[in-house]
Amino acid sequence: KPGLKDLQQHQQSMHQVQANGTNLYFEKAPLTDVFRILEQYYHVTITSKTEILKQQHFSGSVKLNDPIEKIVSRLCEIHDLKMEVTDYRFTITKN
Repeated sequence: KPGLKDLQQHQQSMHQVQANGTNLYFEKAPLTDVFRILEQYYHVTITSKTEILKQQHFSGSVKLNDPIEKIVSRLCEIHDLKMEVTDYRFTITKN
């Protein structure tokens, strides 16, 4: 089950993300950090076989009540990436 406590702990160490009870707000956050936060909140694994994630950033909001599949899919679309899902493991690759 998603853990807001984990998210709040992460929030303190990261300046580019803010949270209220229903949304995450990112400001020029590295995509690697965005995925790491989502991993902790949704208790899933998100891996990448490409270094491109370190170079890409995300500014925007994520609704915490959206399914993780929808969120990761949308982030991949925005950044021209491809997502493969097996159980609760997401693999991100170049499109």
